[in-house]
Amino acid sequence: MGHTVLGKTICENYKTKKRRKAKPDELMIFHNTHEAIVDEETWQLAHRLKRTIRKPSYPDRPANPLTGLLYCADCGHKLTHHQPSPNKKKVYDADDYYLCGGYRQLTHDCTIHYIKTSTVEKLVLAAIREVSAYVMEDEKEFVRMVRDAANAGQEQNAREQKKRLRQVEKRIAELDGLIKKLYEGNATGKIPDKHFNRLLSEYDAEQSALEQEAAGLNDGITTQAEDSMRAQKFVSLVRRYTSFDELTAPMLNEFIEKVVVHEADKSTGDRRQKVDIYFNFIGCFVPPRQEVSLTAEEEAKAQKALAARNREREQNKLRMRRVRAAKKAAEQASVTA
Repeated sequence: MGHTVLGKTICENYKTKKRRKAKPDELMIFHNTHEAIVDEETWQLAHRLKRTIRKPSYPDRPANPLTGLLYCADCGHKLTHHQPSPNKKKVYDADDYYLCGGYRQLTHDCTIHYIKTSTVEKLVLAAIREVSAYVMEDEKEFVRMVRDAANAGQEQNAREQKKRLRQVEKRIAELDGLIKKLYEGNATGKIPDKHFNRLLSEYDAEQSALEQEAAGLNDGITTQAEDSMRAQKFVSLVRRYTSFDELTAPMLNEFIEKVVVHEADKSTGDRRQKVDIYFNFIGCFVPPRQEVSLTAEEEAKAQKALAARNREREQNKLRMRRVRAAKKAAEQASVTA
């Protein structure tokens, strides 16, 4: 990224010469000291992908690129991928699916959050197509909507952070003055060494904590200032792709930040499941859709199709009951024989 990082290791004891790896807050980072090899977005994307271990279920099959992007909406755990073994013939599309990792490992009090892999792929590809089409159709309106959404909750937060930053900087300056007077008092003999050491350690600890807080506030303010450029970054990303016919791994990682899967709702008789798709740079953006009013003929046709689906569902249930009953009768007959 063009930065210089010093102090990667620290020697705690000069006698043993042993060194340890420095913590992130102990590193000395100097920004923009030389020409960058990759941009910051590519760097962050690569390290985000490295944080997820993508182990294939079977050696002869590659890991699914969706792994590491799907999250449970209730417990926040990542969803794990399941697919049929090579010895088992894949009969149904539902054999390849994702479910909540916390539910699978029994580490969280969570539900299954089952969703088919093909369903997620179709939803993600449709969302990318929809947002990209909206960007190419009306770029100015898209940029305005993203900026308004970003600025809606940040103005008040930015004011509070700037106010707190002024208070922290004022207190740090006061501590500098107090430490200076403390040294003078100790040098003249007005303050004993015992009180001097105690007060100095307290002032030093408070000042270190305030300096860390000020650094965090500055980073937050800088991040909020950069949010206005996120829409332009997403527009440039859309321009790099000319075809959205197939969902590839590079497209998935560049466009999608995460996919949040909710538990399915079957209270209405139909299985309905909410899926929130978060894009890089713009978050969970949903393009505005025009309301489509159905005619009387179209509405009657939709009602007829719904009734046909319900009849088919009932027939499938009856068929499965007959199959189970016949299987149970055959088992009982074999036991009796």
